Amino acid sequence: MMTTNNHLQKPIGILGGTFDPIHNGHIQLAKQVLQKLQLQTIRFISCYQPPHRSNPIASPEQRLAMLKIALKDYSNFIIDDREIKRQGKSFMIETLQSLREEFPNTPLCLIVGFDAFAQLSTWHCWEKLHDYAHIIVINRPDSLLELTDAVEKLLEKTETKDFLDLHNDLRGKTYQLQIPPIAISATEIRKQLKQGEKPIANPPQSPFFKGGRQTETLPEAVYQYIVMHGIYT
Repeated sequence: MMTTNNHLQKPIGILGGTFDPIHNGHIQLAKQVLQKLQLQTIRFISCYQPPHRSNPIASPEQRLAMLKIALKDYSNFIIDDREIKRQGKSFMIETLQSLREEFPNTPLCLIVGFDAFAQLSTWHCWEKLHDYAHIIVINRPDSLLELTDAVEKLLEKTETKDFLDLHNDLRGKTYQLQIPPIAISATEIRKQLKQGEKPIANPPQSPFFKGGRQTETLPEAVYQYIVMHGIYT
């Protein structure tokens, strides 16, 4: 096993998304990645306008407010509003470039689900992502979802099985991480809220079913903020 490069800071995780709304699944995933990969912090970066999908329902200001409410008690989670301030379509390559300027001696770890990684070749300047960061791929599914030839070649070239490689190099590695499945969907949460229901975890194998009892998928304070502002009704 490689020894840690003492000239580098501990890696920073980058978790991007619309966070429309942020939910307990996001928080649980971040906690698992932070612990298992021994990261310094995880930066939650809310996009302004996603390039591959329709615009979020909640405004940028509302999504940032929900992030602040949800993460206020987590000292290792940082809210990063650079994409909101930049406005326009949020391209991850531009975000990583600005982060690299800000953190020249810190490995950056971009956290993506396997479904997003499988579509990586559709991202803007996707071939350059590894020039600025490592990529952490979460939970390869049991489904028939396959990588494109281009992404498969990228994985063969960059994959490491040793997470300490993420500490020893600034960029350039791909690491696949398995964590307990988190059965929470922002789409389902918005649907339940539109129906006037308080969102609950589903199905029962979710880690948010405790002792056979259903539990909420949103932090309570986030749920109260949504109700107060009537965001998804």
